[in-house]
Amino acid sequence: MGSRVSKSTEQIIVDAVALPPASYSKLSLENLDVSSDGTGWRLNNAGDADLIANRPVIEKVAALLRPTYRVDGRRRNSSAIEDEAVVDAQWAKADLNHDSMLTKKELALFLHRFNIKLSGAEVELMVERFGESGNQTIGKQQFAELLHSLHSSRQLHHLFEQILIDDGDTSCTTGELTMSPEQLQAFLAAHQQESMSVRSCATIIASCEPGDQHLVFSPDGLHAFLSSPELNSIAAPERLEKPYQDMNQPFTHYFIASSHNTYLLGDQLMGTSSVHAYKEAFANGCKCVELDCWDNDSDLSKPIIYHGHTLTSRIFFVDVCIAIRDYGFSVSPFPVILSLEVHCKVEGQRALARILKEVFGDMIPAPFALSGRFPPPAQLLNKVLLMGKQFADDDEDEIDELLLEDLTCANEGDLVPSKMLVMEMPAEAAEPAKQKKATQAKCTLQQSGSIVKFKALADIKDSDPWIMGNMSELALNKWITNSPAELVEYNSRHLCRIYPRGLRVNSSNFDPQPAWVHGCAIVALNYQTGGEPMFVNNAKFLDNGMCGYVLKPPHLRHPSAFKPANSVVQTLVLTVISARRLPKASGTEQGSVVDPYVRVSISGVPDDCRVCSTRAIFNNGFNPVWEQTFEFPLRVPEMAVLMFVVKDKDNFSDDFIGQYALPVSCVRPGYRAVPLKNHRGRPLPKGSLFVKVEFKPRNKTPVELI
Repeated sequence: MGSRVSKSTEQIIVDAVALPPASYSKLSLENLDVSSDGTGWRLNNAGDADLIANRPVIEKVAALLRPTYRVDGRRRNSSAIEDEAVVDAQWAKADLNHDSMLTKKELALFLHRFNIKLSGAEVELMVERFGESGNQTIGKQQFAELLHSLHSSRQLHHLFEQILIDDGDTSCTTGELTMSPEQLQAFLAAHQQESMSVRSCATIIASCEPGDQHLVFSPDGLHAFLSSPELNSIAAPERLEKPYQDMNQPFTHYFIASSHNTYLLGDQLMGTSSVHAYKEAFANGCKCVELDCWDNDSDLSKPIIYHGHTLTSRIFFVDVCIAIRDYGFSVSPFPVILSLEVHCKVEGQRALARILKEVFGDMIPAPFALSGRFPPPAQLLNKVLLMGKQFADDDEDEIDELLLEDLTCANEGDLVPSKMLVMEMPAEAAEPAKQKKATQAKCTLQQSGSIVKFKALADIKDSDPWIMGNMSELALNKWITNSPAELVEYNSRHLCRIYPRGLRVNSSNFDPQPAWVHGCAIVALNYQTGGEPMFVNNAKFLDNGMCGYVLKPPHLRHPSAFKPANSVVQTLVLTVISARRLPKASGTEQGSVVDPYVRVSISGVPDDCRVCSTRAIFNNGFNPVWEQTFEFPLRVPEMAVLMFVVKDKDNFSDDFIGQYALPVSCVRPGYRAVPLKNHRGRPLPKGSLFVKVEFKPRNKTPVELI
């Protein structure tokens, strides 16, 4: 049984739960207990049997409603509900027969649209709570109060009281709850670990308390502020708004946002190819796109792009190049990499070179000096880099030159082309006891025109940095199993591209984290396909101003200089408090209301990965409350991604509602709002989570990865 309530809280409970009808007239403070954390209440076993018999109904309705309070002798409304236009709009939807009164049926239908499902007894209780005495309907003014209750948070009201008590403010004992700019400043410093001036705090209060001349926060004002993803997001804005990392490191020291078969809008066999797919990828921060180039049999001067030997549609190479030129730098000026799979014959290759030269001009940089390192991204702003792979049969003695020989060809031995050359990695990793021979694709080094073949990482780890590896997810898994340290060492000096295995004809994706954990810079995913791999990918590249380049942590840039030990660096303590305005799951039955729960997970190095879930809250997607805490010990927080997935509990298959993911390095401590996105990464209009974040340090020794 919870502790007895204080006088001020007793008055709050009386206002919110004490109901006029005779069946509930015996409800009094003697029948009420507050939970140990002070954020809710329940009926105890004392008092009248009628109360005990109606316990579930009373407690469910009470859980939906906020405490009533007064500030300076006047009722304070949520800023979202104060707006008369909002009330008018909702009233127009609720008052179906336009008689200026809401019946029980109209109220039930309105709440159902708000994603709240109540029984007949529960609706009756709510009508009796807000309607006039003896009246079985609700007027517009009472409707506004009901909306006010639904939009408010009991948990934040308790937090508000606790802040004032900690500050020595006695106003909570009188029911007149206010927070000054100075008190808000102290709260932000103590709970949110934010330093803010009193003037800035006053500006926040003014924005959340429209029309208030006193410049003080009410509990509703604090609620509006803390639950706003725009004002109080869990993501640190200084890490998302602009690049902050050192962009003068060697090119191989960055993770690069990369797309696989970028031209496709659907599957790999019959999907539509579209120039728009490139625009979408760039809008999502992608910086490495793929172009599969083929001869156009009807006009060899106009090469086409499509997934060869399939029924995917065709688009012109020149149209794609124009889109890359016009949209490739819309998010950031850092270089765009074109991953070119050239299947054209000599005449088609010449056409490709001509088009590239005409469309991009000096956006393709001059040949790099042979200095033993690839230029850093900061020196390649608004440049287009070319990454090409030569396809040829093994039994051919001669193969066509790689494209662009007349575009950027080095005549001297001290220069190399201004493009990255790609080699096919071995299909299998070298086993510890023996070296396996692997079939290789051929690559042409333009400055010499010779063919370079590689059988193992040992053959290429000391090669020029512009020669990069290219392997499927299956080959990557073998390297991780057999030679993880060698792979990390290689990736510290070379770029390495990972692509989906060929059997993913539905354009599904693989988990990119194992590749990143081992330092692979270019992990190409199918951007047209939503799902958790893309949630993690989008989260990864939220960091560093969403510029498409994220600096690798030190142990992946200089693996020989860092010998981390196996221990926990810090623990992320996360409390999922509540949610608001959750939409109905896509494809759910008409008339159904969601039963939401939240799955919280960490992806990163294997020892850091963990998945936790809250319980389901039945028949309430509008303002469900969980208040469940989870702990995530982290060994390599630099590589960890925190992900929230909200689902609708179902008997057979739980339906997706929304998600949000971000790097742990971008997570802000304190009480925070979590904006939700749909399956494709588009923001949900109003749905969000409310959480509390705390970081507990353990030690500062990184974890051993390999």
